[in-house]
Parts: sequence; C-alpha cells; structure tokens
Amino acid sequence: MENRTNSIREFFSEYEIAEWIKFNLPDLLWVFGFTSVMLIIWNGIRSRIKIFYILLPVFIGLTSEFTQYFYPTFGTFDPKDLVFYSMGFLLSIIILKTINQSKNEKQITTLL
Repeated sequence: MENRTNSIREFFSEYEIAEWIKFNLPDLLWVFGFTSVMLIIWNGIRSRIKIFYILLPVFIGLTSEFTQYFYPTFGTFDPKDLVFYSMGFLLSIIILKTINQSKNEKQITTLL
C-alpha cells in the first residue's frame, strides 16, 4: 500500500499547482458549500433567523481571517482569502437563485 501511495505522490509532484488553488480555492469552496446548504434548507421559509443562517458561513470565514490579522498566532492573514470567502458566498446566491428561477419558469410553461 505504501508503494502505491509513494508512486502517486511522485507522479503528482511533477506538476506545479497554482498557489491560489492550494490556499484560497478551498476557502471559496467551503463558504460556497455551507452557504448553498443554508439556502437550500431555508428555501421558501420566511423568518428573520433565516438571514442569520445564510450569512453565517461568510461571517465565520471573514471573522477567522480578521482574527488572523489581529492575532497572528491563530494563522496567517491573507487578503485574497477575504476575496475568495466573499466570492464563494456570492456565487452560491447567484447560482441557486438562477436554478430557482429556471425551475419556476419550467413550472409556469408546463401549466400553460
């Protein structure tokens, strides 16, 4: 098993992965996934608490990054992370809103 693992590591060590893919993209994907789940769970529900849960992922991400800025012992501050957290949040909203609109359009056309 260890030989297989080593051969896989050697194969992929030949390729350079961009820094933003290694360090910033996981932040975007984490916030995107968390926000998407919250939007799906709270879809169609009218409640004031809904806003809290939808904003929670981006709040956690941005707060953790600013914490690293003011307290470097918690990690390394990277301004690109702030951008990627925000992009993950916005992409989730845009994509799910587009999907919901297309579903509504399909429902309307089938009724006609």
